[in-house]
Amino acid sequence: MGKLLATSIAYYLLASLGVALGIPPDGISIFWPPNAIILSTFLVARKSQWWAFGLGFLCAEVASDVPTFAVAEAVGYGLVNCFEGALSAFILRRFVKDDFGLSTSRELFYFILTAIVVVPGVAALGGAAIYVLGGSNENYLLLWRTWWFGDAVGLAAFAPILLVLWRRHEIGSSSRKLGYWLELALALAALVAAAVMAFKVDWLMTTEYYRLFYVYPVLAWIALRGKVVGAAAASAVTACIVSWMAVTGEIPLSVSGRFQDVLFLQQFLVVTNLSTLTLAVLVQQMAALNLALGVQIEQARSRNEIMAAKEQAERANQAKTTFLAHMSHELRTPLNAILGFSGAIRSGTFGPVTNARHAEYIADIEESAQHLLSLINDVIDIARIEGGKLELSENVVEPNAAIEQVLRLLKLSASKKRIRFNNLGQSQLPRLLCDEIRLRQVLINVVGNAVKFSSEGSDIDVSALYDDGSLKFVVRDRGAGIPADSIKRAFDRFQQFSADPHVRAQGSGLGLYVSRMLMEAHNGQISIESELGQGTTVTLAFPKERVVPS
Repeated sequence: MGKLLATSIAYYLLASLGVALGIPPDGISIFWPPNAIILSTFLVARKSQWWAFGLGFLCAEVASDVPTFAVAEAVGYGLVNCFEGALSAFILRRFVKDDFGLSTSRELFYFILTAIVVVPGVAALGGAAIYVLGGSNENYLLLWRTWWFGDAVGLAAFAPILLVLWRRHEIGSSSRKLGYWLELALALAALVAAAVMAFKVDWLMTTEYYRLFYVYPVLAWIALRGKVVGAAAASAVTACIVSWMAVTGEIPLSVSGRFQDVLFLQQFLVVTNLSTLTLAVLVQQMAALNLALGVQIEQARSRNEIMAAKEQAERANQAKTTFLAHMSHELRTPLNAILGFSGAIRSGTFGPVTNARHAEYIADIEESAQHLLSLINDVIDIARIEGGKLELSENVVEPNAAIEQVLRLLKLSASKKRIRFNNLGQSQLPRLLCDEIRLRQVLINVVGNAVKFSSEGSDIDVSALYDDGSLKFVVRDRGAGIPADSIKRAFDRFQQFSADPHVRAQGSGLGLYVSRMLMEAHNGQISIESELGQGTTVTLAFPKERVVPS
């Protein structure tokens, strides 16, 4: 209701202005601004509201015209103007887009073709006919052209500024700075001075038509610097100045050729305003294209830089992988010697170790070397996996036999904490097609973690089961558990969750990461379920295609 009332009042004021600017004795108006209100409103309002706005505009038209024209004539003018605005808005919204705002050259082209040329020409047929029926003795064709160009000038002068301001109001923000508005105000002041200088002369009686072009440099400046907002404001200012000067006599009009003189002014204003608006739209669109091109260039440059950085990172990663693989092999050779000799000394192969302190040191050397060898093996596996050089040596494996073998290997470390192993695997299981060494490695990592994080005297359940075509290995401990928000990170590198620094020192945090990579190499999955204070369950699931019936 607020918009309806505001637009109707605005229409009434502009219609009253148009009537007031009519040149006596015939009341000819150089431009008719109210039609710009109708077109702009119908372009931004919902179609379901058009009837209400149209009724308001019709009432405003009658109220402004009745002092000069008869009621029937005023109603006829109102109906013609509402028809013109509604038809133009319907065509523009139908063939361009609903948020029409004169922001592109395509929108401007359709605006000129539809709202300035075609539809006003059609509406002028009815308007001129009503004028003749109202008692005018002028030639119908001359009346039709004058009406047509009067509407065209009003639309060209006021519709752009109304549309631009309305769209900016809908956006709710302005990126224009104070300097822009100051420059635009200065340019509009210069336009007023140039227009007064150009038109304040009896140019219709002389040959000084060139003075008309005094306004063009200022209009070009506004179009180039002020963009569409400035050009729309300049069009309205120019039309108002010319009309006011014609009414006040500053622009002399010959009595005998009044309609021809008005027609000349109308054509000049239409061409001038539309030329200014066209230049502004092209400049603004070119600026937008340059900005988009600049963004694309920056994006392309960024993509090239990213690709170059990616290639450099890949080369560095490859160099790292090669270095780790080489150094790991070089380190593993002396470590095997350390393990071999320390084991021989501990077992008394070359004679008994009589000093208890020496026996303790030898055990520490062997345990530390074993830990370091395990870490180096993990590094080698990571280097192979990331380098795409991991190859599986596949054969058929008995699941329960693989579990028993792993439990025997870890029995010594479990016995130190009095931990009991429970093999709860199903009997009569199908066999598994896999890399036996890699399967054993994953089970050692998972069961070893269970031993490391279990409390003394607890149980660890290890089982193999056949479930819905998939073969699974399940390891469950009764340890401290893993926080829920940390489970996803458990398979990342160097992740350890124990609060006991001694426990953290026993591992590198690579075991689960390597296990995940090895399971993925088998097209399998590894998952964790854990609850603080209740323990952790790790499940290794191999796909159906690796299950071999017994």
